[in-house]
Amino acid sequence: MRLNSIQAIRAIACLSVVFYHLLALSKDYAAGAFYQPFMAIGKSGVDIFFVVSGLVMVITSYSRFGQQGSARDFAIARVARIYPPYWVLTILLTLYWLHNPGGVNADHGGVDIVASFTLLPSHSFPLVPVAWTLSYEMMFYVFFFFMMIFIPLKNLPMALLTWGTLVIIGNLARSEFEVSNLYLNFFTNLYILEFIAGCFIGLAYKKGLLKTGVLPLLAAIVWFSANAILLQVNQVPDGFQGWYRFFFCSIPAALLVYGLLALETSGAWTKIPQWLVGLGNASYSLYLTHILFIHVAYRFAFKRIFDSSGLLFLPFCVIASVIVGWVFYRIVEVPLSSAARKGLSRLLVQNSKQAPRAVSP
Repeated sequence: MRLNSIQAIRAIACLSVVFYHLLALSKDYAAGAFYQPFMAIGKSGVDIFFVVSGLVMVITSYSRFGQQGSARDFAIARVARIYPPYWVLTILLTLYWLHNPGGVNADHGGVDIVASFTLLPSHSFPLVPVAWTLSYEMMFYVFFFFMMIFIPLKNLPMALLTWGTLVIIGNLARSEFEVSNLYLNFFTNLYILEFIAGCFIGLAYKKGLLKTGVLPLLAAIVWFSANAILLQVNQVPDGFQGWYRFFFCSIPAALLVYGLLALETSGAWTKIPQWLVGLGNASYSLYLTHILFIHVAYRFAFKRIFDSSGLLFLPFCVIASVIVGWVFYRIVEVPLSSAARKGLSRLLVQNSKQAPRAVSP
């Protein structure tokens, strides 16, 4: 069954991040002309993405979980999808950084080239700024890869609960004892709980346990709205962090994903706009490219073409970002990811055939 709701949710999440960056970057280029604290609610798109990631991991691997070669195929699919299109942009930005070192991440810890290409945790933002979330995605994939190898499907819920418990304990412990370590902070980040929540939603879907989606969806809308009001009233400049973000963003993100998926599963939401589904298909490319396009638009078009007016500049950036993301999806992501998947599959199959076998006594 093709789940159009998942693609629609991806599109919604990606558009919310696009709007947030478009408005937030006005603080750098236009003295904050378009930004208000409540707009930081757009950052919740990242939380929605992480929930969807766990959901998709379970749904796509459920029927083959624990079978021979399933973990290998999972790894190939994830690596082929994430790295090739991302490396294209990273290489382009590396060339730009070599030409103008001060023009990239000058206000965010400089540049870590190794981390930018590998997506390893770093104190600095990657060359593609939004790719910090991909570091968490890759960590999710690595953990899930090993669970597919060592954990029977029937024990997956307990393994996920154990992982989540360790994350909570580690997070509370490092906060209590004021421990600051890059990798400890990374492996105990509360974003992991969003991925785990998505996994449980995926398990509920596969087992036919999804109930009505109306109440969770309404709860998510009210929750996000309350978040926006609190951000504005309390003048929180860049959104809630830590456990506050978990409460105000992670929980409604999970409710939103659960609610929309349950509505489609029950047949209550069948007329999902195809443009939203199409945008969801291209959401990864849009996510990667939009921040770069918005920076360029502010630098070269905001004052020169639009005369510093947001009346036309803001819709122009949204529409143009979507077009750029779609073009990148069609001419870069799809062909490169497909080629990488086929190439990795052939390479690993050849290596497995050439591997020495034990000689029977």
